[in-house]
Amino acid sequence: MGGAARSLGTGAGRNLALGVGGGLVADALGIFDGSGRKLIITRKMQREVKEMFMFMGGDLNATADAYSNFKQRSYTADNILAIMLKKFSSQGPYVTKAAVRKTRSTLRKMKTLADMTSDLMPRKAPVRRRAASTTTKLVRNG
Repeated sequence: MGGAARSLGTGAGRNLALGVGGGLVADALGIFDGSGRKLIITRKMQREVKEMFMFMGGDLNATADAYSNFKQRSYTADNILAIMLKKFSSQGPYVTKAAVRKTRSTLRKMKTLADMTSDLMPRKAPVRRRAASTTTKLVRNG
């Protein structure tokens, strides 16, 4: 094994190679902005870029210039394309505040209806069972 291959076999060398390789791939994909910082793409950013892209008539360079002026940061056409093509993973079902309010309202209405029903139609008292009747045995004398 050569010296370079042996150094890549160690943990530090492997991490260095992965870091450099990952950085090159990320830079090629336009995941870093012009200042060297990692570009964090949000749903809001994607919505803004798509809207601006439509206003600019589908021109990536014009969109990059306009979005750079809007955000006061440097964006390239590659960044704009990466923002537009970003696929967000589904966060799964989540409960919104509106859903919680609606559920509370529904439960309150159901409780009110149950209380009203119990006031208007009280439950009948259960039938009380009598103890088994005893029989009297007559005894004859003599």
